[in-house]
Amino acid sequence: MIRDQETLNILLDTISRFVRERLVPAEAIVAETDGIPDDVLHDMKELGLFGICLPEEHGGMGLTMEEEVLVTFEIGHTSPCFRSIFATNNGIGGQGIVIDGTPAQKAHYLPRLASGEIIGSFALTEPDSGSDAASLRTTAVRDGDFYVLNGTKRYITNAPEAGIFTVMARTDKDRKGSSGTEGVGFKTAMKVPDKGRLNIAAASTGAAKRILSNALRYARRRDEGRDVSTEAACAKMFASEMCGRAADRAVQIFWRGRLPGRVRHRAFLPRRAPVPHL
Repeated sequence: MIRDQETLNILLDTISRFVRERLVPAEAIVAETDGIPDDVLHDMKELGLFGICLPEEHGGMGLTMEEEVLVTFEIGHTSPCFRSIFATNNGIGGQGIVIDGTPAQKAHYLPRLASGEIIGSFALTEPDSGSDAASLRTTAVRDGDFYVLNGTKRYITNAPEAGIFTVMARTDKDRKGSSGTEGVGFKTAMKVPDKGRLNIAAASTGAAKRILSNALRYARRRDEGRDVSTEAACAKMFASEMCGRAADRAVQIFWRGRLPGRVRHRAFLPRRAPVPHL
């Protein structure tokens, strides 16, 4: 997209404000109705969230991976459902087309994905295969200009809302493993999830920051003169055990760095200090 710090900062500030002013206030409605309000969804599309990582020539922002991570940090400060509805267009639902789609497929689908007109999805997981994508059983048999799909998929993000599915299937059901070469789909399947995993890591980091922020805000309002005997005992126990764990791991790091490889064994490391009791 950008690779320009000032423009990137403007984008991040805009998204951060949108999260605070539009998405966070809508969380209660989403929890109650199990759906994103139409007006919020419209604003998300207007902001360009459905195409942040799709190519600029097809209506997206064309963010780099680093820029996407920074944006996702901000999106992570609100309910994961908001990210989920547009992340598939930018990730597992759209990247297969970006990476290995034909020019006609890109021209037809990517602008509609970038605008949010359609929601993309990526159908890989099956009842007997998930992480081991090479063992999937769904078949795709050519019938003229089309393929006939036969199989079962599950855990497909945004499946009820999706308007396009990238489906992973075998074109040769008798060939085991991932060396059927027609379409080179397995290579596509392996390229796409890596980007999504980085995005989820960024979203998790953003969510953790909001959790800590909320907890800190709550903790600062507790000095009210109330009886907190139970809470104080819990805090002492948790903090002292945490300190013991941190000290144990730190000692192992220091000692393993100093000892020769042959003697880097737990038997040579100091025992963990006893944890204070209540």
